[in-house]
Amino acid sequence: YRFSGRAHCGFLSDFRVETHGSQIATIEGIADDETISRLQQAFIDHHSVQCGYCIPGMILSGEHILKENPYPSQSEVISAFAGNICRCTGYHKILDAVEYAHREDHS
Repeated sequence: YRFSGRAHCGFLSDFRVETHGSQIATIEGIADDETISRLQQAFIDHHSVQCGYCIPGMILSGEHILKENPYPSQSEVISAFAGNICRCTGYHKILDAVEYAHREDHS
């Protein structure tokens, strides 16, 4: 999840204390009404979704890095995903989706 504009690992947080008075963003808040975000669509288009367990964290982290740095290097994207563990995709398709979303936003 993300609160106060920063990404956080939910399992590492004392949720009640750290989020008090903060605005919290979850995967459900990324879409604009009925339209999913460009990054969510990129995950679908690049077959970056397998079991779905890690996807909310990956998408929130991806949205965060693209908002903070519109031109991230691959190593910066990998660093942004620290703490998000995927056992299905091997990360390559996830990185491809972020790169594609970045290119689409700036083409």
